[in-house]
Amino acid sequence: MRCRLLSHWNLLAVGLLTLSSFARADLADAYWQARDQFDWATAAERAQRWLEADPSQQHLLGAIAEARLQLGDSDACETWLARWEATVDTPTAPMRALRGELAWARDEREEARVHWLESYALAKDLDVARRLLSPQLWAPEERAQYETMMKRVADDYRFVAAMDVAGEAAVRERDWQTVEGLINRLNQGGTRSGMKTAASFEALLREREALRALDDAIATGGNAQARARRADFFFNHERYQLAWEDTTLALTQAPRAVLPKLTLARLHARNHRHEEIRALRVVTQNDHAILDTHERLTLEEADGALSQKLISPDAFLHRALLLAQAKQPFLALDDLKAAGPALEKSAAGYHCQALCFLAHQQKQSAFEAFHQALEVDPNHEGAWAGLAKLAMERADYTEAIDRYQWLVQHHPKHARYQQELAKASARLRPEES
Repeated sequence: MRCRLLSHWNLLAVGLLTLSSFARADLADAYWQARDQFDWATAAERAQRWLEADPSQQHLLGAIAEARLQLGDSDACETWLARWEATVDTPTAPMRALRGELAWARDEREEARVHWLESYALAKDLDVARRLLSPQLWAPEERAQYETMMKRVADDYRFVAAMDVAGEAAVRERDWQTVEGLINRLNQGGTRSGMKTAASFEALLREREALRALDDAIATGGNAQARARRADFFFNHERYQLAWEDTTLALTQAPRAVLPKLTLARLHARNHRHEEIRALRVVTQNDHAILDTHERLTLEEADGALSQKLISPDAFLHRALLLAQAKQPFLALDDLKAAGPALEKSAAGYHCQALCFLAHQQKQSAFEAFHQALEVDPNHEGAWAGLAKLAMERADYTEAIDRYQWLVQHHPKHARYQQELAKASARLRPEES
């Protein structure tokens, strides 16, 4: 009888254990199903029940912490993560990675980076590597550390973005062997983005002699104009970090130079940083500050004249006229203001000033500048035409007719003045004639 009783209890115990195993299996399946469906509330609840059923599954503490973070409950995540960390003497790579996610959610970027770096040092991980790719994690002065990390990520996972950063670092050192190796790896990857990046490096390799000439010009002269040329070279070859570095140094060497500002505006435009572009007083078209070859050469000469120790006001006036032609009215107005006495003697300068005012709808200021141009040169064609146009816009057809009649009399070959005169005359009411 006793043997039968023991056998009965043994069978009952086995049944309960089997039932418990089935229950745990069901909870595990429910947890993973919820997680796969990004149902984080259910995932947290199932993981917690699973942990209660089997306290040995301490990794579930991390699962609950992650789910709470996904639900936006950073305080609950902190609590569960601390419990998970307390189960070991030294936090593991996954624990540090989750610490990084928690810090990122709290907008503590520097702390997030520290935790992700610690996690990656313990064990490389694809998701952590992707996190460390973000330039937002790194301050500008930490560029060298960022590039070192990207070289490691490029070796571990061959991310195109990481190889792009590593390649740009190699270009800075003129380490062409490393660049060629990265080109081969990018092309072997077979992705569209990888092959595009490889093509940009290949184009740069073909221009090594031109880059060497720019390097020599900087080494011998060290002037801002040469550095600005190299910044444009790097920008055109999609080496934006190197372009940024040269542009920044060029502006440090020559704060009055405008070409580095235009390149800097192009760099800001790539990231749609419109406030920074406005602060530079640069006008962009379709997010680009565009200059043709002739405009760039003439502005480079003007920048050079304004980088001397002794500067003539005429140099500011000259560059202002060039900037207005290049459709940079704000920079032109800055130079006209600096021109001072040179402007006071220049009808062309006042005319330029008026056009720049018109470019941003300051019509009264433009009206006054056109009149100042006529005070210097009563026969200035552009000033007469500008005042005639303003008169048409405010429907003062009597003044418009007077000014267009003068223009037709003094410039009879310009048919557009005759056309505008006819238009003004047609709009003049009989009682005004």
